[in-house]
Amino acid sequence: MIFVMDDEFKKPVKAKLFFGMLASDKEKMDFCQDQLSLIFGSLDVVSSVWDFSHTSYYEKEFGKFLKRRFISFEKLIDQDDLPKIKRHAISLEKKLFNDLDCRTINLDPGYLTAAKVVLATTKDYTHRLYLGENIYGEVTLQFKSGKPMPNPWTYPDYQSLEYKDYFIALRKIYMKEN
Repeated sequence: MIFVMDDEFKKPVKAKLFFGMLASDKEKMDFCQDQLSLIFGSLDVVSSVWDFSHTSYYEKEFGKFLKRRFISFEKLIDQDDLPKIKRHAISLEKKLFNDLDCRTINLDPGYLTAAKVVLATTKDYTHRLYLGENIYGEVTLQFKSGKPMPNPWTYPDYQSLEYKDYFIALRKIYMKEN
């Protein structure tokens, strides 16, 4: 059996942290944005608030007329921090549960590198890799010649022009930082 020392491996590049927020109440988004800023630092790219009508999956939990916003942070993260960040997002969601003990906001952390957009999830599936702490990672978009390209499993909303434009802008900032 051959053992390899850690110093023989190249350390992964730092990544750009972002959160996708989904709620019917913009005030909940604003509250979470403020709370996340206290932990992860200054924001750099905040999207507009978009209507979310790509699926009815969340209607039972959140109701209709959902809105989506993305936020990202100036400070880069280590890629292996994503499970811990997802668990923190879940904890913040739980603080905002309604009287029926249901979520009122969905916080989806992810990171961006020059090559890809990765989302954290609690759900296992064939195309997801286990990251630790009961969290999985999914390469949702990959960059080809600087353009975000979907995978067969990429959610329909992440294939929209608005989202792609957001991640192009985010990648431009990231590329200047690296």
